[in-house]
Amino acid sequence: MIVLAYFEQGPGSGTIKRLVSDVVISAAQRIGVNENNLDKIAVAYPEHYEKALQDLTGELFTDSQNYIGFGKTTSKMDQGQLRHSIVFHASIFEAVLKGQIESQSQDIRHWNVEQQCMYFVIPHELGHCKDHEERMIASSKNVLDFKRGFELESIHQYYSEILIDEVCACRFADKYYSEQMITHRISQERQTLNKSYANLIRNLREYSGQENLLRLAANASGWIWLYQIQVAKHIISSYYGRSKKVHLTPLVDIFENCEKEHSILLQAVDFIMEKYPQITEEGKEKLLQAWRTFSQKAGFTFEKRKEGWHFYWN
Repeated sequence: MIVLAYFEQGPGSGTIKRLVSDVVISAAQRIGVNENNLDKIAVAYPEHYEKALQDLTGELFTDSQNYIGFGKTTSKMDQGQLRHSIVFHASIFEAVLKGQIESQSQDIRHWNVEQQCMYFVIPHELGHCKDHEERMIASSKNVLDFKRGFELESIHQYYSEILIDEVCACRFADKYYSEQMITHRISQERQTLNKSYANLIRNLREYSGQENLLRLAANASGWIWLYQIQVAKHIISSYYGRSKKVHLTPLVDIFENCEKEHSILLQAVDFIMEKYPQITEEGKEKLLQAWRTFSQKAGFTFEKRKEGWHFYWN
């Protein structure tokens, strides 16, 4: 495993690299990832994060109005062997070091909740490595484009793969370290999703012509998938496997009192977890069923006609 530093080298850079190596290897051993399968671990500050990501994965990073990327894993097949590379935001390891110093403890549960959340990125990314090894798959290179026009099937294919990948990573990664962390993550996610939904509705209300319809349809359909992804991750990371009864907490105001819709999503998660490492068509269909019920609840209608897709909202 090689640790790459995407920041200005100085007298303390060797110490930082050793900290990164120790923390990552310790988490990998706990999760069951063979450290010999870890190729490159990059640590980058914001101004170099995109370059690090492109160097190691060839991909762009998540930095939207709603979500900022703090870690990204890519798994590549090399002569029949999976090799993993991960890019981490440098602030993660700053939080780890601060948590250890302030609490005088290696026990993450003793750290403050923000430090717990930052550390959590490390085992989550390693969870992707473990999942890819269990399923013997490399990282997906699928991209979403509409060169031939809007296709709802393409939206479903793209986002369902992301959801399955995230759920499977959460299967192996740590569970939230404390009830305080669970509450904090719910609160953060709810604020983010409420804000993104408000932005989506504002854009729909400002609809000004046919040329914007493709973008609006893509954003609306993708937002429903985003909601499902975040709920599914929360289910696995907080409750799943700890109790026979899973408490489904709505993560956005519009989906309060939607027990039917959330229960269908939970059924889909159950199928994915129970049949793992096989991903069955039954599980994928349940995800689509959940998407359709959430979409209907949000007031979105997608209809395919001979001339193409039509998108309505109310």
